[in-house]
Amino acid sequence: MMVTIKRVSINELNKLVLLSYSGDSEGLEKYHLQPFTLEDAAMCTVNMIRNESKGANFIYYRISYQQRPIGYFVVGSEVLYSFCINIKYRRPKIVMEWWNQVIKMFKGGFYTAVYDNNTRALNFLKRRGMKVVSVENNIVKLIKL
Repeated sequence: MMVTIKRVSINELNKLVLLSYSGDSEGLEKYHLQPFTLEDAAMCTVNMIRNESKGANFIYYRISYQQRPIGYFVVGSEVLYSFCINIKYRRPKIVMEWWNQVIKMFKGGFYTAVYDNNTRALNFLKRRGMKVVSVENNIVKLIKL
């Protein structure tokens, strides 16, 4: 297995989010709450995670490929809260190795939520078998059974 995940502290999240968004100008322009610079997108993401983590028991992970950090993800009880792999590493084999590890973590079903303008992530999740259960306030909630 070339893709590994390792639990990290919330303090490592900022550098991992920066790394995962780096080089993805299309993502920064189209798929966030608004067009962002790299630094602003990372800060916005980390702040949202920090705010939500106050009411949730989140666990933070580094995603590595051949022992090199390539992204992050955040999970809570039955929720995949946030995730991103650097655009250079979004190749089917790498992404599927990571996704299969996520599936195993949850053992049962889980939810995730994505802003409706993030069509790239929505399409990815739907191709992985996630089903839309609701759409409100620009947020699409999906479930994996």
